[in-house]
Amino acid sequence: MKDSLGKTWVDTFRTLKFSLTEDTFSRRTTGGFSNPTTVDVGTKERSYSGSSYFAPVQNRPNLHLLTGALVEKITFNDTCDPILADGVVIAKDDGTEILRAKKEVILAAGTFNSSKLLELSGIGNPTILRPLGINVVIENNNIGEDLQDHPMTGISFEATDDVKTLDDLARQDPQAVKAAMESYQSSKSGPFSGSSINSFAFTAFCKNTGHGASGNFFFCATTRNRLISVIEYIATVDPLNSY
Repeated sequence: MKDSLGKTWVDTFRTLKFSLTEDTFSRRTTGGFSNPTTVDVGTKERSYSGSSYFAPVQNRPNLHLLTGALVEKITFNDTCDPILADGVVIAKDDGTEILRAKKEVILAAGTFNSSKLLELSGIGNPTILRPLGINVVIENNNIGEDLQDHPMTGISFEATDDVKTLDDLARQDPQAVKAAMESYQSSKSGPFSGSSINSFAFTAFCKNTGHGASGNFFFCATTRNRLISVIEYIATVDPLNSY
């Protein structure tokens, strides 16, 4: 790990016994870690769903991408037990159309629209759906409930001279911006080759407070000793009142 700040971040949480497993599918994700966020570690270019997932497979004969189409609801085969999703209703400029699935329907519409589509399709709380004229296909009172906002608070630190920060770029210093751009264009290095925030942590508060809440921390620059002090302090604060 070339990033000294990222290494400090991971080492700090390891010192606090919040080490993160290398296997992200191990079901134990408590601890500190660093990642390239939206920057491809190989090309040093911004990565997003289009370049990472669609572009590599766009020429597959069994892949069809529809643009300008809005999914209205999911359709079901109610003759099966249990009921199976067998298609979707989409709206386009020339009207609506039903697309039938040969194998399965995968719902990936994000935090808000996934729940919205389930409810519009008849999966949800009957006391909410029936007054709206939606036929209830599956009763599930959990759909669309318990939405939690993601509060954020920032803590700033004064770093020593040997720690590289993004202060000059944040202030749009002409020389700093020019140097960063030249570094990226010539060798795909420098601050523009990565993300400004790439160190994260998930920690449980229940050890000190008895609550089951968790914290999500991220940082740009600080020192190891101060970082440990701040994390130890945050871990002793009641998470229900910490924001």
